[in-house]
Amino acid sequence: MAEICCDVDSPMLSGAWSLAVLPDTQFYTEDEERLAIWQCMMDWLITHREERNIRMVLHEGDLVNHNRPEHWERAQRAMQRLRGHLPCMLTAGNHDFGAESVGSDRSTLLNEYIFPRDLAPLAGRFRDAGVENSYSLFEANEEDFLVLSLEFGPRDEVLSWANGVLLAHPHHRSMILTHECLLQESSVDRDDLFCLRSTPEDMNAPYHYGLAAAAGGVNCGEEVWDKLVRHHPQVEFIFNGHYRAVERVDGELQRVDDIATGYRCDELPGGGLVHQMLFNAQWAPMGGEGWLRMLEFHPDGKSVAVKTVSPWYVKQGKKAWRQGAEHAFTLKRRNWEAACR
Repeated sequence: MAEICCDVDSPMLSGAWSLAVLPDTQFYTEDEERLAIWQCMMDWLITHREERNIRMVLHEGDLVNHNRPEHWERAQRAMQRLRGHLPCMLTAGNHDFGAESVGSDRSTLLNEYIFPRDLAPLAGRFRDAGVENSYSLFEANEEDFLVLSLEFGPRDEVLSWANGVLLAHPHHRSMILTHECLLQESSVDRDDLFCLRSTPEDMNAPYHYGLAAAAGGVNCGEEVWDKLVRHHPQVEFIFNGHYRAVERVDGELQRVDDIATGYRCDELPGGGLVHQMLFNAQWAPMGGEGWLRMLEFHPDGKSVAVKTVSPWYVKQGKKAWRQGAEHAFTLKRRNWEAACR
């Protein structure tokens, strides 16, 4: 379902539109030097919003490295650059939670620094509470879309709410934005891009954080699929960050200081396709080198070009578009209408 795209910096097709995906930005909030990289990413999106017809920006969570005021103040300055220019949706990652340590509980300062007015117009929120469980509706090329944001390790009651949202919007092509789902470790010994969804046993799955013991519990990637996604044929995309890039050295998995990527596609009854993508650049130098992902939806309604660009490298006059099958490929969309009848 994915083909390699050779010319990653090709001009936008007439009538195409773009979706931007921001990976974990947590290390950019450590100091002002790194924050400048995140701000550069936002400014590039604003500058190119008309040229690339950017209709939505998604942030995969872990806005901050620690749930502390000084980190959130930096995240606020970066996020609010988009206000009035581009609609944005975000999710909360494990680093965005925790009073005592990362992910120790579900307490967060997120909603004291990032407000609904900073994001896309929100159509609804779980219990009318924070923005980490919310959804937005938008239109592009005469297609109706829904973006559904789910917290890190979503609770059962959040998934119940999400089921209701999708049931109420059966004819919106739907995207699920969550922090944790695919993990790259499962693809290391494969020749293709195929990854597995996380299970409770996987290292760094939600079950390995203190918030798993809080009221409502948690769900990992495979559980979100079973309890939510597979019941709704209009779901077309799942986006997540969180996991690291790894390689096998002398039989052992070791971290790679570069972008973590992963991909899989599942076909639902009736022919609908669910494209699932892991993208996390935080382990690259300087907290991510400014890498972000652009999805270009072609006007034929049948294909999406996935590209990886660093506005930080653009600013420095360096090679800014990543090559390789894991960074530049084309997705095929098909049979969605039949699946949703």
